[in-house]
Amino acid sequence: MPIITTTSGTTGEPKKLELSDELLSARADITALGKGAKISECSVVHVLYNPGTSAFAKYEEWGKKNNKKIIGTIPKDIIVSTLISEKVDAIDGPPGYLVLVSKLFEEKGIFANLKQAVTSRYVLYRKDAVYIQKWLSKNLQVCYGTSETSQVSTGTAEEIADIDGCVGKLLPNVQVEIVNGNIIKIKTPVMITECVDDPVKTAEYFIDGWFYPGDKGYFTKDGRLVISESR
Repeated sequence: MPIITTTSGTTGEPKKLELSDELLSARADITALGKGAKISECSVVHVLYNPGTSAFAKYEEWGKKNNKKIIGTIPKDIIVSTLISEKVDAIDGPPGYLVLVSKLFEEKGIFANLKQAVTSRYVLYRKDAVYIQKWLSKNLQVCYGTSETSQVSTGTAEEIADIDGCVGKLLPNVQVEIVNGNIIKIKTPVMITECVDDPVKTAEYFIDGWFYPGDKGYFTKDGRLVISESR
C-alpha cells in the first residue's frame, strides 16, 4: 500500500510524495549501499529526520529489513545521554547537526567513537569534517541525494577532503548531468515523477523525465560530483 510522505524541505517548501512499497524497499537497499561500509555493522542508528518524511520512512524500512533500531529527533539537552544509553553506533544528519553533536561530546571530553557518521543535504566543509572525525566517528561518509530521487552519490571524508562541497562519485545506475553551465539534473531508477496533488510543483521540478533540485555544481576530472550551491 503506497504511503504519502513529505520532503525535508531543503529544496524549497516541503512537497508531498507518494512511495509504493516496492519503491520504498528499493530505496532501503540503496541506503545500505551508499551510507558507508560500516553502516551494515551498526545496530542502532540515530537520524535527524522526522517521522512522516521520506528520509525517515526509508530508514525505517531499512531497519525492518535488517533488524536495526532507528532513533529520530532527540532534544538537544539529552542527545549525548541518549546516544550513550541507547548504544547508538551510527548517526546520519546534515553537517551542522553533526558539528553540534560533536561539540556536545567535546564539552564532556568524550569521543563518541561511533562506527559510522553520515552527512548529507548540505555542503560539508573540510574543517567540519576534521572536527566530526575527532569527536564523533573516524568513519565519516558524505552523501548527496534528494527525497525525490533517493541517494545519488557517496564518498568517504578522505575521498572528498580536497574540495569543499565534494559529495563523491555517483552510485550505480544513477545519472547526473550539468546543464546551462552549472545546473544539476538527476535521474535514478527509484525516483518519483510527480508531487502529490500539485501540478505546479511537478512542472517546476520534473522535466522530461529528470528531476531538477535547484542545486548547482560540477564534475571533477576524476568523476566526483561537487555541489557549489545548494538551493
